[in-house]
Amino acid sequence: MLPRLFHISRPVLWINTIGPAVVGVWLAGDLWRWEALPLLLWLTLPFNLLIYGVNDVFDQETDAKNPRKGTLEGARISPREVRP
Repeated sequence: MLPRLFHISRPVLWINTIGPAVVGVWLAGDLWRWEALPLLLWLTLPFNLLIYGVNDVFDQETDAKNPRKGTLEGARISPREVRP
C-alpha cells in the first residue's frame, strides 16, 4: 500500500512544494534550520498525497485518457480504489 501512495503523491513533482519552502527558509535568513524539518517533511508525501490524490480521485475520467498517467508523472487511480 505504501508504494501505491508514494506513486499517487507524484514524487517527481515534490520539488514544486519543497523548493519554495527551502527558498522561503533561505530568504528568512538561514539556508538550513532544524525547525524547518517538520515543514519540509510535511511537504513531501503527506502534502503531495493530499493535493494530487484528491485531484486524481475526482479526475478519473480525464486521467484515463492522459498518456502520462501511470508513469513517473502520476498514478492512474481506478474506480475500485475509491469508495463512493
